Amino acid sequence: PSPSSMGDKAKTPQQGTPPDGSKQGWLLKWTNYVRGFRERWFVLERGVLSYYRTKEEMQHTCRGTLVLKDAKIESETGNNFIVYAGGSRRGDGQFFQLRAHSERERQEWI
Repeated sequence: PSPSSMGDKAKTPQQGTPPDGSKQGWLLKWTNYVRGFRERWFVLERGVLSYYRTKEEMQHTCRGTLVLKDAKIESETGNNFIVYAGGSRRGDGQFFQLRAHSERERQEWI
């Protein structure tokens, strides 16, 4: 779905940063040139960023993870940012190309 068609998902009350430093919430993840950005549920916990297609999917299927030790985060235009595993650059290793729903939300994640 496009950011304008996401409805209330972007405003879910469970999204946020608890006192223990973990975080979870909806972000848009780049998938490919045909599908573009797709909304995914992200969980940041104990230095690992994981994502799922839906919040309910957390119980059984993780779609991808990045260990954030030595990770590099690069801000891009708009609400976009890229997280590179181990500080590597695009083409050198695993990365997530992400888009937040707002500048404030992007700042909360980075």
